[in-house]
Amino acid sequence: MRKRVIGILAVASMFFGCDCAQAQYSYSLIATTGGTSSLSAIFAPSLDFSGTASFGAVLTNGGSGIFSGNGGNVSTIAQTGPFFSSFNFPPGPIVSTISPTSTASTFFAGRTAAAGGGVGIFASNGGTPLTIASTGGASPFVNFGIAPDVNSGNIVAFAGNVAGGGQGIFLGDGATVQTVAATGPTFSSFNGAVALNNFNNVSFAASGTGGGSGIFRGTTSSTISIAATGPVFTGFAGPTAINDAGQVAFVANRAAGGTGVFRGDGVNIDIAALSGTSYSSFGAFTSIAPNGGVVFAANLVTGGQGIFTGSDPVANHVIRTGDTLNGSTVTNVAFANRAINGAGQIAFQVTLADGRQAVFVATPVPEPVGILAVGAAVGFVGVRLRKGIKRRT
Repeated sequence: MRKRVIGILAVASMFFGCDCAQAQYSYSLIATTGGTSSLSAIFAPSLDFSGTASFGAVLTNGGSGIFSGNGGNVSTIAQTGPFFSSFNFPPGPIVSTISPTSTASTFFAGRTAAAGGGVGIFASNGGTPLTIASTGGASPFVNFGIAPDVNSGNIVAFAGNVAGGGQGIFLGDGATVQTVAATGPTFSSFNGAVALNNFNNVSFAASGTGGGSGIFRGTTSSTISIAATGPVFTGFAGPTAINDAGQVAFVANRAAGGTGVFRGDGVNIDIAALSGTSYSSFGAFTSIAPNGGVVFAANLVTGGQGIFTGSDPVANHVIRTGDTLNGSTVTNVAFANRAINGAGQIAFQVTLADGRQAVFVATPVPEPVGILAVGAAVGFVGVRLRKGIKRRT
């Protein structure tokens, strides 16, 4: 069965009632529901190198689609109709945050009977969709994880279930599919959400055949352990994020109690934030900047929720409930992978007190002071994991 991974915070929100540190960012409205909008619901976006956000949405006249915008007109990437019968939200479409050579969004979707039926992983920039992998016919796949990723070379990483049993992590370009990891001697199952950098390194969460689970970074030739259950961690939330330095961001349960947001590279693990004094819990999705800064969603001990870049919810605040946006008050936030680009811009979705849902992009003012390299800005886990063992897949 396909595993549904939800990376937003779905708790009821309380007003936090603070405008602290909002001056760190300016906020651009990308799309909203209500009024004359053709959208009735909007989901968490991803962000490309230029500040264009891509997101899933439900249409007021029926159906759903994948859209993009940068503060002007909203463009349609894909929509239900002759080819696509459905999309799964959340998560929404994923775009490359690094390079202008990639303009495609990648996403999980169902096809109409006329288009061959079944489900698949697709990429599109608004034109004819490219099928990366799909079910049906001679395909080895019977289902997919709903959170793929794409890099600047238009290579797509995805998780899939294969005929005859078993799962795997794969790379595809529309012509060929290569295996990064598969169930067997090492892995018993995969989370279903993957992340990909420009060197075709894939990060993912997996369970081991001998018990336990971990976070891994892999290529088509080897896999390295980033973090594993044991004396430090008891479990992992699932989705990961990866940058070109091979640093992987993830959410984990701690053996010492509580949860945290971490960054690992196969040798060291750094702490971005821990539950306790300021944060009560974290959303499953994280995003990681090229310089290693980690962005995450969290519930606050004092009530409400928000998106933050470090352990201090005031100094590292991007947006949170109680803040004012577009003439209303934020009552809920949603966040996904690929939400930060190299300029430090951060994309997110909010629900407003006037009933609207909206996508915004936060731009650092005057510079990305809130996005600091994690190792320099916050504490260290206090243990040094041995360098990850290379595992042949």
